[in-house]
Amino acid sequence: MASLKVAWAKTEGEDRGLVALQEVRASQSLLSIPTTALLNARTLAAFFPLNSVPSSNASGSILNAVQAVSLYLAAHRQDPHCHWAPYIRTLPADFPDHPVNVFLVHQHHPDKPSHDLWDRFAVLSSGPPTFLALLNEVVARCKQDLSAIRTYLSTHRNLFRLPGDFDIKDLLWGWLNVNTRQVWMELGLKREDNLTLAPIFDMCNHTAGSGGELKPSPSGRELSLCVPYKLSKGQEVCIQYGVHSNVQLLVEYGFVLDLRRCDVLEVRVADLVLPMLQTEGNREQEMLTALQANGYFIKDWALHVYPEPAAPSYGLIVALRLLHSAAPPDDYLHWFEILWSGQFSEKYPLIDERVKRTLSDMCLQILNRAEHHLDVLSEVSSFAHDVRTLWEEERDVALAVQQSLLHDLLEFD
Repeated sequence: MASLKVAWAKTEGEDRGLVALQEVRASQSLLSIPTTALLNARTLAAFFPLNSVPSSNASGSILNAVQAVSLYLAAHRQDPHCHWAPYIRTLPADFPDHPVNVFLVHQHHPDKPSHDLWDRFAVLSSGPPTFLALLNEVVARCKQDLSAIRTYLSTHRNLFRLPGDFDIKDLLWGWLNVNTRQVWMELGLKREDNLTLAPIFDMCNHTAGSGGELKPSPSGRELSLCVPYKLSKGQEVCIQYGVHSNVQLLVEYGFVLDLRRCDVLEVRVADLVLPMLQTEGNREQEMLTALQANGYFIKDWALHVYPEPAAPSYGLIVALRLLHSAAPPDDYLHWFEILWSGQFSEKYPLIDERVKRTLSDMCLQILNRAEHHLDVLSEVSSFAHDVRTLWEEERDVALAVQQSLLHDLLEFD
């Protein structure tokens, strides 16, 4: 019998995680997981009525993969005889500080919040505009999934022998486990349904750099956890959840990274740019239409620290150039041709000077609001570390871009 190579243990800087019990070679298998132990649309199909869950043999299903796995977890949360009972017992018992949980519980019980939940809600509500916008999107997605599950249960009352008063909190618990622990896996389904829960693998904490990954065996019956570098005894085994900003990590997973460990330091600035476009009257929609038609989207307007020097995204540069141009809509084709020629700065140096002044003003706005919120949050002793980190990131990014502007390090073409 092969010796165990990893264990669930306390880790430095984290509560718990997977730790190597011995020295392990690069790309050596740390553990193997049978595909039958995974929770996904394929392994759960036998537990649901026909056409309930996504299948490669059907054109559609009543539930999507997130909804189906969330329902199964919620329905079997207290079931000791469930096939996945040992795994379900390892899942978090609750998500008291997770932003989605806090906002949804507050919405459902605004008059009866606990003191801690109210404090946490107030802190989260003071977060940066980009964080609140993304949080509202994810909350809306969660509510849509929970509503779909409840509608499904209304016509499948005997499924899993659920009681008539099945608690919405159990569904939310199931959904949060799926949202925070899912791994993308090719199952022959629509991309959004190609997800799975992988026991043990999902105990790995996040790393901003290269981490472990699941690799299928030649037979396809097992998945192996491998790390592309050598592990020493006692070293933590981490995986990368994705190349995510702290805003996305907090909204989706409920945590942030120390800024010194981040590969992505950014501030999304649509909330500052859109009001500028709105002052242009009818031009606003014309400019937005032209930008999006040419592949420059609002979601990409941002300031970045990496790669150095700290700079605005190219999409933001293009949007500000168009804002400060006098080109009429019927001349946009010619305008974009000049942009793509790489000669815009040479032909329109005054426009680029205006863009730099606007960027400088934006940095000052970001700095002022970040310092204000950091002052307010300095009086809050608990529930505020992650939101403080978001505001510190906004401050640091704005300062870095400000320095790039001051030292004339930015080239737009």
